Amino acid sequence: MGALAFYAATAAPTVLWGDDAELQRIVVTGEARAIGQSSRASHLLWLAVTSLFVRVSAWLPLDPAGRATLVSAISAALALPFIYAAATELASPLVRRPWIAGVVAVTAFGLSHTFWLLAARPDVYTLQTALLAIALWGVLRWRRGHPVYLAASALAVAAALTNHVMILASAPGLAALALAVPSERRRRLVVPSGAAAVAGLLVLLAAAGRGGPLDDLVRAVLSYRPQLPSTRDTLLVPVYLAYQFPLSLLLAGWGVYGVWRGDRGAFYGLALLYAGNMLPMLLRHHPAMYVRDQFIFYLPSYVPVALWIGVGAASVLIYAPSNLRAPWAQHRRSVVVAALLAAPLLLYPLAATIGGTAAIRLAPARLLPGRDPVAYYLLPSKAAYTGARNYGESVLAALEPNAAIVADWLPYQTLRYLQAVEGVRPDVLLAQINAGNRAQLQFLLAHRNERPLYLADASPFPYYEMEDIQRCFSVAKHGMVYRLTPRGDAGDLCPLTR
Repeated sequence: MGALAFYAATAAPTVLWGDDAELQRIVVTGEARAIGQSSRASHLLWLAVTSLFVRVSAWLPLDPAGRATLVSAISAALALPFIYAAATELASPLVRRPWIAGVVAVTAFGLSHTFWLLAARPDVYTLQTALLAIALWGVLRWRRGHPVYLAASALAVAAALTNHVMILASAPGLAALALAVPSERRRRLVVPSGAAAVAGLLVLLAAAGRGGPLDDLVRAVLSYRPQLPSTRDTLLVPVYLAYQFPLSLLLAGWGVYGVWRGDRGAFYGLALLYAGNMLPMLLRHHPAMYVRDQFIFYLPSYVPVALWIGVGAASVLIYAPSNLRAPWAQHRRSVVVAALLAAPLLLYPLAATIGGTAAIRLAPARLLPGRDPVAYYLLPSKAAYTGARNYGESVLAALEPNAAIVADWLPYQTLRYLQAVEGVRPDVLLAQINAGNRAQLQFLLAHRNERPLYLADASPFPYYEMEDIQRCFSVAKHGMVYRLTPRGDAGDLCPLTR
């Protein structure tokens, strides 16, 4: 309950930007996701759970967007007991007090940047992490002689397939853990593994009619184009990892060593679980613009790291040199470990305040009204954040009657939520048009004699075709947006009016 209260208190209370705002809208309206962002009905499990929760929780003092975000907080709180259970199972044959490993792993992972950030935003990844934690715990229980838990693990993987295909990246590591048992027990895997494969296939086929997980799976496989990563992307991997566990990562090395010495099969399985969730994203080819939310997809790789941190902390606290076995020395070690775990509570606000230049250089984020491009990502908490709502309400209130506004994905989804869910300014024509092939310019020219025209932003390509637009229109700041006036002197300068 403490974790739930913590995540609920730091969750965004209302509508956000981009994908977040789209998900907040479609759980209320029942619309399909936009083509090009995901398949027609992907994330079926999250959508079903969240849609139901938004309907039955109308009594909460939150708008529908805030209630949709609360599902992420609940899912995050649900994941932590299974992280604890998995760490305890891993540590049981290695240390005398495995519960210490569980407590430390839960604390480290629960305060890790990406997990906490996604618990405060409406998205599918904390639910996905909860299912991964269940699957990992089930496999670790199976390794200790509890075969029924392998079925629980298989069901968790099958459920995760209806939520996001990224669970497939964890399959090799989970399989390696399950197989790392004596040969006579390995033979028992034939029936449950076959049943798991059939269950997963049935889940995919059952959802295929809606164009969901099976479509996602096929598209993910066909579109995957590995390539050597850039130096920048390669350097970002350890940077992201260090930011998750700023000081507690020091304990992971001790944990890796302890697992290597005490349970070689678990070491290989967890190493494969980490690599399977890190390397495919690092080697992924991005055909369009750089994916600034790429760090999100590393989240599953942090689960085994948290378990290593837990085992390392338990080893450090229990096995001490003879001159440090006095009660006061053990107490001092406990204080040090607690300080290492609590570091994110101080580091994240500090980094959001002073880390701007380095953060923008490493992973540049979009500057929008009401959204600091650094603090919005570096600081996980979204408590009392209303920047997107303030932006959307101000923009829609300032537009002339029957106006048309061209917006890129991030601001468009905020405006669309307010219009579709709350009925704000139905007279306004919202046009989400990506820059390229002069599509934005063609839309503006087609409506120049019909409606007052606006741009949600004036950032250059790849957001807006400003060079072409300014040949045909005068662009003037109008509050938080830009008013377009057809240029009477455009002549041959306007490429589509020659």
